[in-house]
Amino acid sequence: MLTTYGPQKIAALLGLPPNTVVVWIRRYDDWPEPDSVTEHTREVTRGWLPGRLPEWRAYAEKRAARAVQYGKGPDRVKKTRAPAADRGLFPKTGKTEREIADELYGQIRRT
Repeated sequence: MLTTYGPQKIAALLGLPPNTVVVWIRRYDDWPEPDSVTEHTREVTRGWLPGRLPEWRAYAEKRAARAVQYGKGPDRVKKTRAPAADRGLFPKTGKTEREIADELYGQIRRT
């Protein structure tokens, strides 16, 4: 009996979240064809031979490069807003936002 790997085992071997390969199979037509397909009553089980690991790695690298190209994936640069003081909304006082908020709250309480 041959050992085959399912999508979640492949994802684990590639160091990806468990459902990543399942999503790729559903979303893209270019994922490598399975070596075995077993149909059950309501589900289909696909299996790939372990020797195809280099093929999966190449596919994962291609997907990662494409994700970065479109501003997604782990290498993306997150766009964050500068603090309010840096945007000129408040004068730079050297205080944290929490300290300013506490000070304002104290002023409100005294009135």
